[in-house]
Amino acid sequence: MTLNEFQKVAREHLIYPEMGKNVVIPSLGIAGESGEVVERIKKVLRDKDGVFSEDDKNYVARQLGDLLGYIAALASEIGAGLDDVAEGQLELLKKRATLRK
Repeated sequence: MTLNEFQKVAREHLIYPEMGKNVVIPSLGIAGESGEVVERIKKVLRDKDGVFSEDDKNYVARQLGDLLGYIAALASEIGAGLDDVAEGQLELLKKRATLRK
């Protein structure tokens, strides 16, 4: 499955007010889900000496999936395809890596 395919299918299942002209809901979703990821990581670092249990890994993976859904929604709202977003990011990472050498 490509990222654009994921984006299309996710769009069919997401429901929020004024889809197609609402960047606020997906943006808040990204913030909220990011918070859940970092909160779990904080607890693992604080309470478990940084050792992730399978439950911790599964929880973070689920939250990353939620994040991906909101990222797909926001990309759709601004008319961007996730394949293009990912390719642009890879180019940026390559350029940064070249500059560090």
